[in-house]
Amino acid sequence: GSLLPSSPVGTQAPVLVAIEAMWRKFPGAKVAIEKAAHGAAVIEQIKKLIPGVVAIKPVGKKAQRLGAAVPTIQSGCCFLPLGAPWLTDFVEELSQATKHDDQMDCCAYAIIDLNGKRGTSLPDGGWSGAA
Repeated sequence: GSLLPSSPVGTQAPVLVAIEAMWRKFPGAKVAIEKAAHGAAVIEQIKKLIPGVVAIKPVGKKAQRLGAAVPTIQSGCCFLPLGAPWLTDFVEELSQATKHDDQMDCCAYAIIDLNGKRGTSLPDGGWSGAA
């Protein structure tokens, strides 16, 4: 069963349901949520139920964060599963050929984190890091 409490109408917020589903699919994985807009409220709710939630303070624009990850991508150190049903949409988003950019931002955060670049300068002179 779900860890999430039901709202008065018997449903949970879709974003909370999605986060819980991914957490169950990948137990032990870091759950990083931007501490911006409605992210702060999501963090407060989900931290009570799921261990290891990390609040990320966004710095700069999404394209700038991707720019910090570009050298890793260009060097061939990122591997994408050929034939994955989502691959075409993902690559189009990374190339900024769509109006959507959530996967691009998640990809940038993941690469920056995996490279150990937290606390290093981004192209706009800002800093990345946990809030």
